[in-house]
Amino acid sequence: MGIFEKKPDGGKSSSRDRRPENGNGKKKSNRKEPKHRPLLEDRRHRAYFIFALLYVATVVIMASGYLSRSQTVAEGNPSPYTIVSQSRVTFESAVLTEEYRREAVAAVSPVMSVDQQAIRSIEENNASLYDGIREIRQRVRDGESLSGTTAEGDQESAFRFFGLGEGEISYLLSAPDGDIDMLEEYSAGLLRKYMSSGVQTSGLEIVRQNMLEEIISSGLSTPAKSVVAAVIREIPLVETLLYDDEATQRRREEISRSVDPVMVTIEAGEVLVQEGEVVTPVLYEKLQNAKTTLRDYSHLGILGIALTVLVLYLLLGWFLLHYRPELPGDESYLVLLAVLMILGVILTQITAGVAAISALGGAFFFIAPLAAVGMLAAILLDNEIAIMMSMILGILLGLTADLAMEYALVAMVTTFVGVFSVSRVHHRSDLMKSALYIAGVGLAGILALGFFSGYSPTELFWAGLLGILGGFLSSILTIGILPYFELIFKVTTSLKLLELSDPNQPVLKQLLLEAPGTYHHSIVVSNLAEAAAEAVGANSLLARVGAYYHDIGKIRRPYFFIENQQMLMDNPHEKLSPRLSTLIITSHVKDGLEMARENRLPRSVQQFISTHHGDSMVSFFYAKAREAEGDSVKESEFRYDGPKPVSREAAIVMLADTVEASVRSLKNPNPGRIEGFVRKVIRDKFEAGQLSESQLTFRELETIARAFVRVISGIYHQRVEYPEKLAAEMERSKGNNGTSNDEPAESGEPATGTGDVPEPDPGVDS
Repeated sequence: MGIFEKKPDGGKSSSRDRRPENGNGKKKSNRKEPKHRPLLEDRRHRAYFIFALLYVATVVIMASGYLSRSQTVAEGNPSPYTIVSQSRVTFESAVLTEEYRREAVAAVSPVMSVDQQAIRSIEENNASLYDGIREIRQRVRDGESLSGTTAEGDQESAFRFFGLGEGEISYLLSAPDGDIDMLEEYSAGLLRKYMSSGVQTSGLEIVRQNMLEEIISSGLSTPAKSVVAAVIREIPLVETLLYDDEATQRRREEISRSVDPVMVTIEAGEVLVQEGEVVTPVLYEKLQNAKTTLRDYSHLGILGIALTVLVLYLLLGWFLLHYRPELPGDESYLVLLAVLMILGVILTQITAGVAAISALGGAFFFIAPLAAVGMLAAILLDNEIAIMMSMILGILLGLTADLAMEYALVAMVTTFVGVFSVSRVHHRSDLMKSALYIAGVGLAGILALGFFSGYSPTELFWAGLLGILGGFLSSILTIGILPYFELIFKVTTSLKLLELSDPNQPVLKQLLLEAPGTYHHSIVVSNLAEAAAEAVGANSLLARVGAYYHDIGKIRRPYFFIENQQMLMDNPHEKLSPRLSTLIITSHVKDGLEMARENRLPRSVQQFISTHHGDSMVSFFYAKAREAEGDSVKESEFRYDGPKPVSREAAIVMLADTVEASVRSLKNPNPGRIEGFVRKVIRDKFEAGQLSESQLTFRELETIARAFVRVISGIYHQRVEYPEKLAAEMERSKGNNGTSNDEPAESGEPATGTGDVPEPDPGVDS
């Protein structure tokens, strides 16, 4: 049975959570923002400012590298020195090929086409004239005056504009409607026949005369011929044969594509250009394809860099706004992203600078350790942002390498591998394993591109070796830089979470010593949350660590919570008012946040403390207050302050917390009762609107329920029923010794012996 089955209200959320919404469908905040604030005090403006700085820094760095690598050899200018080819190279000459294509295109005749819109306009005029004839016929039949005279006088004046005689007018007035329709169709057919073949302006009157001649020779009656001829003379004819620019362009493109590429071979030792010789486009193309590092210094090149970077960063900004809307409001994350991007840009420029002076030439781009940036972004931010950054840095590397996109392609693929290889890192040694993955995939990509591009065995060897070195260099940089980023930006990485999960952490040790019941509860909740998070593909490590710390606020008043009252004779809440009890119960969230800040727990862990109850109600004390005071009790006085969980992991911990506390109070737990109770708890949380801001789907809630049932069934399993003979022997042993440690608790009573202790609200405050 699903979580949302058999509910009379259809599983709709509670009406108490229906707050006004803004235009984006999000809940409006009651907090009023000041109308006027300094520019950089607005988070959105600060985000724009950070992005602007990132853009300027990137353009400056890339433009500086561009200028430093520029040469004095430029197209159209005399060469300052003689250049000789160092190796044999065959390439497709784009310059010569384009010349042949231009010649072929110039020979293409213009394509003319028939203007169908003009033909339709002519046909509409024809139809309009016949409609006018029908209107006059009908008005004359009805005896309606057309000109203010008698109907008989109107018969002549009505068709005067046609130039018709009395006989033709009489024919039009007396002819059946079918004849008029026939005449209209004949006129339309005649117009289509002569105009559809295409007529230019100079031939319009000739075509009209030909149509009139055909009317005369037709089999129509004399009055009918006169009527049709009058209509043809009345219709304004327009040019229907026009120059078809689209078809002409298409024809030219076809001819252009049909031209075979011109292949040029440069032999080793061939003089490409003599000192003082003007560098023509053909010579400059040879210099470029001879694997020289020549670059034409041009301000347009810098402009191209600026525009390319602008487009890429606008794409990154669009991605963040639509898929990571929380990031633009977090300046530290934006600064971290910007620093990582700048690091990647610097690495591309360093690689390009070494490639310009290296004997290996462009192959040196294969060593670019951009995978390090992707790995750092995946660990410090998330995989999706890391992928976006990898794509951008790969494109920038290709731009730096004179648009040699094979380098960009290898860089992007290896960076993707680096991102995915660290997505589930659990130890710093795992980062070394990623070097093998990056090196292996990089080598495979280089070999594939080398075979496709016709690399020589020597070139292939050096390129592959550089790719392998790039993989290990990326891993080394990641291991070396990561601790500094963790420290400076206070980012909670998987490695940091592993450290926080250590039971020897001061807060966890304090929780164990001062609130052992809560500690045990947190351990069980962590097991539930981890299993559920793994089942739905969420961050199970984050969920587990968040569950460890979600109830640390109970350390300050441990015995006010049922799980820590095991050794007490009395429940302290029995002596307190419901409102005071509620205040104490709900204050553990605030206390937990204060302790988290004192112990410098990451913000990602603090969210579990603040959201694990959302704004749910302390229903036990609310009901108790209503019994005492009646309907005057306000619900708002018995609710947590929130906020609701906004991540899948936080929502899972909320559900795990409630499920564990609720199932613990269940008498005679068995798999069937446990499953039904778990599903009811999750359904209640959903209907109360506590999951409205999380990212969980219905399908994921069903998966979470199954994971909870599996774990809880293993914890609260049924005890083995002892055979009667063995039970009698145990009873005799008890009579002889006074006690038995193995005696099961009676049905309906908790094994701890605390079944008589009233719980403030088992499903909420534990």
